[in-house]
Amino acid sequence: QLFSAADHVDKSTLDLYLKYAQQREAGTLQEQIARLSKRLAGKGFTEKQHNSFLQRFTIARLLLAGSDAPVAIEAMLQKTEAGMHVGLVLLGVRVRTLE
Repeated sequence: QLFSAADHVDKSTLDLYLKYAQQREAGTLQEQIARLSKRLAGKGFTEKQHNSFLQRFTIARLLLAGSDAPVAIEAMLQKTEAGMHVGLVLLGVRVRTLE
């Protein structure tokens, strides 16, 4: 039901969100993130496999954080105009210019 309105999202992506949401509820999501992190640091994977690990890591981390706030802070810490705009948008702050 939670994702019923997300008809434009690939089913495999929705399945990842549901799987990791269940792991978060069960208290095992941190372990999954640690495993994915180790895989991402490893070598010998194709670009497609690496991108799959990266997607799973990103979704799991977002669900563990519980909001976009950590992503917003990371974007703002890039200390670029684009990063600052992204961070502010994720935090719900509307600005036209940073000057």
